[in-house]
Amino acid sequence: MTDTRERILHAAFSALTESHYTGLSLSRIAEIAGITKPAIYRHYADKDELIFAMYEHFYDEFAAALPVVDKGMETSAIERIQGYSLIRFFSLHPEYLGFFLYSLIAKKGFETELFRELHERRVFRSFEGHPLSCGVPGESSAPEGSMNGPVPEDIRSVIAYYLRIIFGAVTCIHFIFELHSVATQSNSSGTNLRNHQIDIGIFTDRLWQLLAEGWEIPGWDLSVERMNELELLSTVSDAELPEESRIFSAVASVIKEYGFPGTTVERIAEKMGLAKSSLYSYFRNKNELLSELVYSELSEFVQIVERRRRLTNTLPEAVYMHLMTVTSYLQKRPSIIPVFSWLRSRGNLRNSEIGHYIRNDRKIDITNTLNTFPGFRIPDLGIPLKEETVSIWISAIPISVLIQCRFHKFTDEQVVSAMRMVYSFIGHGVEENN
Repeated sequence: MTDTRERILHAAFSALTESHYTGLSLSRIAEIAGITKPAIYRHYADKDELIFAMYEHFYDEFAAALPVVDKGMETSAIERIQGYSLIRFFSLHPEYLGFFLYSLIAKKGFETELFRELHERRVFRSFEGHPLSCGVPGESSAPEGSMNGPVPEDIRSVIAYYLRIIFGAVTCIHFIFELHSVATQSNSSGTNLRNHQIDIGIFTDRLWQLLAEGWEIPGWDLSVERMNELELLSTVSDAELPEESRIFSAVASVIKEYGFPGTTVERIAEKMGLAKSSLYSYFRNKNELLSELVYSELSEFVQIVERRRRLTNTLPEAVYMHLMTVTSYLQKRPSIIPVFSWLRSRGNLRNSEIGHYIRNDRKIDITNTLNTFPGFRIPDLGIPLKEETVSIWISAIPISVLIQCRFHKFTDEQVVSAMRMVYSFIGHGVEENN
């Protein structure tokens, strides 16, 4: 690869990050690379070829960061070795983290493609025998009907393994984004923190410990009876939901069909059967339009979750209620899931991230009252974290899990089972649940 071609490639990752993963501008890529836009075409025939090269480069770098896994290795050993390596990889390379997350949302079948690419690069010496070799639940390689009704015992371990991957990915991505946020901001003394001044080794060790051993909150285990009670209390009724606006329905439909980069005012207007000029009379662009919708939906979402959490007595109960209320809300209002998917693809659901699309005269406090319960503590990852970071981590987990459950056609009963398993992951980690 020539120096200029490689410079263009790295500039593309930077430009995609700058755009919050809403589009890839060749003009901006040229500016970052220090070349003219026409010069790009001397190295890449078009944008599609450049994007293909980005994926090939990402797969190469991703595979190089992972140790080779032999067929005979225990699942727990695979998770420990590769999980630790992935935390370190994304901690050192923020430009790949957002690209990875965006691909999970925007590229259909990305997980399967990634696994295949890693296999071709010999990260897995033998595809057969790996915990995911029988296929991801809901895909064609899984047993027919496996996600309809009770989960057969022969693929139950596959589902558990897949949920550990989702939980691990959400947890790692959330806190690694916080790492990069800390690394580019000033602390209270005014000293600008940089990556080379943060001990990546300590951060990696402690994040893996959180992932493997859990949050370690006393009294985490709830009885089945209490879980059943909390699940009933968490159920969101139709009467609690405000009437969904035609605009929101149209926006959610367009995002689901075209992805956020392909979401335009023209397509939204077409879904609504209106002229484009009609929407422009209310909103100047799609960002302003989405701002209003995000504000309206998240405000109601937060209020419903808060009301349920006040019915609990302990931190473990509050967390479980939170998980199940978020799940119930999204099951009642599935149209919001594409919007949450888009928000997740931009990093996570932090106040600062959502604030990018909300007018300055409006604020949404998506933190919660978890910190008021005895036993609440902020995980020590070797970097300064706020209480809201933990709260939003708890919020991001059920959203991400439900997105994948719906994609893989989990039944309602299987969704509840999945959330119970995820609750156990939060408190006890993935290693105890192997």
